[in-house]
Amino acid sequence: MVQRDNRDTATRFDKRDRVAAQIMIGVVRVRQTTPPDLESLSTKLRPEHKEWILELWSAASGQRPGGGSTLTVPERHEALASGMRGALHLADRYALEEPSTGKTMRVELHDALQTLRGDLYAAGSKPASFSGALGFRIGPEILELGRERKLAKTGSPLSDQPAELRELVYLSFPSRGMPKEPEKWFADLTDRQRAAFTGLYNALSAKDLWRFAHTIHDLDNGEPHFWGQEQEGNTVSLKVVGDTGGLNRRLGDPEAQREVALDSPFMAMMHKGQKSYRELTSGPGLHISVGPGKHWDVHIDAHPPVKGQGKESEAELANRFLLHGLQELFPNMPRALLIGLLKKVKVPPHIAKKIGNQVLPAVRFHPATNSPLWQTDNPTLIDSLEIEALEQDGKQMTATVGISRRF
Repeated sequence: MVQRDNRDTATRFDKRDRVAAQIMIGVVRVRQTTPPDLESLSTKLRPEHKEWILELWSAASGQRPGGGSTLTVPERHEALASGMRGALHLADRYALEEPSTGKTMRVELHDALQTLRGDLYAAGSKPASFSGALGFRIGPEILELGRERKLAKTGSPLSDQPAELRELVYLSFPSRGMPKEPEKWFADLTDRQRAAFTGLYNALSAKDLWRFAHTIHDLDNGEPHFWGQEQEGNTVSLKVVGDTGGLNRRLGDPEAQREVALDSPFMAMMHKGQKSYRELTSGPGLHISVGPGKHWDVHIDAHPPVKGQGKESEAELANRFLLHGLQELFPNMPRALLIGLLKKVKVPPHIAKKIGNQVLPAVRFHPATNSPLWQTDNPTLIDSLEIEALEQDGKQMTATVGISRRF
């Protein structure tokens, strides 16, 4: 289906818009097998409204308005993404023009679309004779298409991204905290953020984990500098609200345990209040932290501190552990400490975070002691790393790091 600019050209919200919004909720909820008769309505709908309604009906029923073969699950996602963009835009106008009923209508539409989205993922995960990465099964509808899953591309606009990615963005924005149009939100991402976001979509989608994200909460910038150099590690983290119960069950499934494992107690200390999982790989891998509540976040570690699937020596593992600390763990500590200090002096949390997310000066780390632990080949001996002092002269930030042993 062709992605269009789903903008309502009317300058005034009227009865036609109200009726269209109500029908949209109905076709998504009821999922009738015959298309709605839009021509017999006493209220004449706008052409674009009819188009969105039929797209949502196709996504919900799996049928084509003109008859013929049924839609595959990927095709239903395309119809859903296309129809929901117009529907949510109309509901936003409804909430703005008639707050008393419009806000309720928008919530009902959002919930119905989210439920349909989840049902499509469930339909696409029926047992098949093929398993993808992490042992998660890929739906037969995808195999029937005889093509690979569409990948997100960093340089493409939102309209050219995969339907499942667009669905999540449409369902997330505008929101109270970030009242931007979806296309503007995506276009305003930095190159680093967009690369991380599209990369995470591709990795999570390939493992059938994207479904567990319901709305985007934040894209945390991380800290890309160490000793004044850009780092490949410590990438942007995607924070979402979603189905954490389902995600924990999926990651805890016996089949998945061959490819993913719970974080070690030492590394889990960096994610208090969360259940943290790492992809078992010798190359870049997913690091997923689940909780608290319905929140979870994910980023890709360039140097996962875990033993991968291939045969690795203890020296290779120790080297990756060290690179993870230098390039992905340590550079983020000053930023986290700065945000914590700002909050303690009563700076509003969202202002503290905004300040802390700015690019910090070049950071230099040096040990507080000459402990032999800094040269250890056995990372399990290390209990904790703590910043004991933090100094800044405008150009250089110096962090004094203490280290303690586990035993």
